[in-house]
Amino acid sequence: MSDLQTQFDNLISEHQRIRAEFQKSAQELFKNITKEFFATNPGIKAFIWTQYVPSFNDGDPCEFTIGDITFTNAEGADLDDVSTYGEYEGENEEVRVFSSWSLKSDPVTGVDSSQVKLVESMINGHDMEQVLEEMFGQHVKIIATADGFDVTEYDCGY
Repeated sequence: MSDLQTQFDNLISEHQRIRAEFQKSAQELFKNITKEFFATNPGIKAFIWTQYVPSFNDGDPCEFTIGDITFTNAEGADLDDVSTYGEYEGENEEVRVFSSWSLKSDPVTGVDSSQVKLVESMINGHDMEQVLEEMFGQHVKIIATADGFDVTEYDCGY
């Protein structure tokens, strides 16, 4: 039995190593993609989303969920005032928050709406759910900037 246990332990170790390698590679690739996005969209300084597993889903199974993505020109302390619901709750009248659908009726200077739509569809894509969960975890709020990702704990409230 000890040989079987050793084989099993080796399998688990290899799986953990591959997951860690994947997570590192995925974060690096995602970081490069976001750097390019910010370089070509100077009107956007950050985009924010949440990812979590709800603790209640009206009788349906509770599954990993990625929240809506909010784009903003907020920087520094103003980012703390951008809610997870896509609203700015601060005092700086220069701060804007938007999504691809709001850009249709209210264009923003320095923003390529097709790239905003592409980032939204990439993050919200079904195939990305597991990748993002592996990269950042569950019950987190992610703020992506040209400098990288700020990941903080998030409670979805249900």
